[in-house]
Amino acid sequence: MLLYVVIAILMFGILVAVHELGHFLTAKLCGVRVNEFSIGMGPALWKKQKGETLYSLRLLPVGGFCAMEGEDDDSDDPRSFGAQNAVKKVIILAAGAFMNFLAGFLIIFLLFVGEERFQTPVIADFLEGFPLRGEEYLLPGDRFVEINGEHIYLRSDVDTFLALNREGTVDLVIERDGVLLERNDLSLQKRTYVQNGKEVTLYGIIFATEEATPWRILRNTWYNAIDFVRLIRVSLQQLFTGGASFRDLSGPIGIVGAIS
Repeated sequence: MLLYVVIAILMFGILVAVHELGHFLTAKLCGVRVNEFSIGMGPALWKKQKGETLYSLRLLPVGGFCAMEGEDDDSDDPRSFGAQNAVKKVIILAAGAFMNFLAGFLIIFLLFVGEERFQTPVIADFLEGFPLRGEEYLLPGDRFVEINGEHIYLRSDVDTFLALNREGTVDLVIERDGVLLERNDLSLQKRTYVQNGKEVTLYGIIFATEEATPWRILRNTWYNAIDFVRLIRVSLQQLFTGGASFRDLSGPIGIVGAIS
């Protein structure tokens, strides 16, 4: 467990450093004076002054900072952060989050590079006894497009948004032979099926797969990245609508467990 704690600390440090790098690069591009850019926190292990900016490497690998002139205090310098127009300020502030998104995209891409096949949200077949097979319900070849208003990008989205359903029935939009069809109030629930001689509790749908070509690796990387962003919105929505409670939130210990 100690190893995972160390890895988690390093990952947090890298993500914060990447975040601050976004602020630093856009501040420089926008002509804002940066007094210091640091990787790490605490006592300095190395420092170098280059032009107007002091670059430093610090002892504790828990983040970093980009100290812009006039960011926290008043400054008469026309190149201070406070002296910039609203557009430049928004660009500089948003660049940190954008860099974190880009870092996440690259991590997902590296995880997917070795994949040979991807599951798709297209129905290949059903387990024996699936009750919603038919022209008016679902057929092999149907692609899930929406579940309760949420767009389906990935096979995993199907499980996510079916699991979030509390009403007992779901509204679907499927694509069949190039035509979008609505299927409302379907009782698409987990049931007990027999698979490979064993009883399993599943939705009863078997999904198709496709070869992991370079284009599909990039496409699935993008879809996963925007899915992670969407899950933040969905999680907050669940908190405010009663679908989840604050007990479901994770702190540092839960985050370390997820990383493990």
